Amino acid sequence: MKHPCILLMLCGSALFASPRLEAAEVSIIESCVVNDTVPNAQTPFGLVRAGDSLLAVFSDGGDLQPGAKAYLIRSDDLGKSWGEPYMVLSSEEPHMGIGGAMVSLPDDKILLIRIEMSHHSNDRTWDAVFKGRTCVYQLETSVDGGKTFQKGGTLPSAPNSTGGIMGTIVTLANGDLILPAYQYPHAGKEPGQEYGSGFFRSKDKGVTWGPLEVAFTDPVPGRDKKLDFNEAAYVVRPDGSIVAYARIDSEILEEGIWQSKGNHMWWAESKDNGETWSMPQETPIGGIFPALIRVGQDKYLLACGDRHAGRKVSLYTSPNGLDFKYAIDAPYVRTKGVSISTATGGSQCFVPISENEVYMIYYAADPAEKTLDNTYIEGCLISVN
Repeated sequence: MKHPCILLMLCGSALFASPRLEAAEVSIIESCVVNDTVPNAQTPFGLVRAGDSLLAVFSDGGDLQPGAKAYLIRSDDLGKSWGEPYMVLSSEEPHMGIGGAMVSLPDDKILLIRIEMSHHSNDRTWDAVFKGRTCVYQLETSVDGGKTFQKGGTLPSAPNSTGGIMGTIVTLANGDLILPAYQYPHAGKEPGQEYGSGFFRSKDKGVTWGPLEVAFTDPVPGRDKKLDFNEAAYVVRPDGSIVAYARIDSEILEEGIWQSKGNHMWWAESKDNGETWSMPQETPIGGIFPALIRVGQDKYLLACGDRHAGRKVSLYTSPNGLDFKYAIDAPYVRTKGVSISTATGGSQCFVPISENEVYMIYYAADPAEKTLDNTYIEGCLISVN
């Protein structure tokens, strides 16, 4: 079953823009349901382009809870319609959840990262994610546009650690590739390993990867405890410098409820291809799972789940990668623009379509689904001018 796109003309312009900065106009041209046939479809961790096709991967279990599976789907008309899943990643281990991230490598290769999340309790429900877990990242490569994949080792993550892969890849000015990720120890730190929010680096076009390098210094001067940076996004500016944005979850400001205040994203900058980083600085955006892309030379598009607005998927623009202003929210086509669930906004991915158009996937919720989470995957074509 294929889902046709819906033509839209939703436009947004930046609010409270500095008079020195010209805000880009963001328009959502069309939107469609990417998948609503897999119950509880959510957390898309990867979106790549192969010719005139788009490939995406998503899961059916929040935080890769026990029993979660990952699904690969394909669009052969650049996101106007999507087919049913053509590949499923799963495990027979009852205490393991499977996820997938997918990125484009040089030479028209696609890297699929099979995330194996082992939960160390007898709990097989979603609550198991809070009771101790570790993960391993298995690598598979495709040279035929994502039709088949060949196994290729693992990412060198720290043993007995837990973390996440952001499902995007960034090419630095010196040709290195970085894969945004974070990791924290499950039971004690391993000697020689770095922990926190950063990236894996490849110096040979993704054939091999080095250990995690931390980009976000923690603790930050002036704070009395660590911020525990995690999900992050990176972008390279025309001068070769890198700007990165990361999520935190460490501020509890309202009787144990952290969604409505605090926990803003922070940013850091590198001018030497990620070898050293500036001290993190706080932003006013209460975002989770940032996605970041440069459109042309001087337009930047940021998407995140806005926890200060019910975790809507919100879009922001900037002319320099630093001064981001709110532009527009995701269309939420099935609920006419309303974000039904505060559990959405948990992952979103970009892929360029043309000089000023970007495709985004994310997940939304609709009570009509009548499933445990009521979630489904949605996509939209965005114009940035």
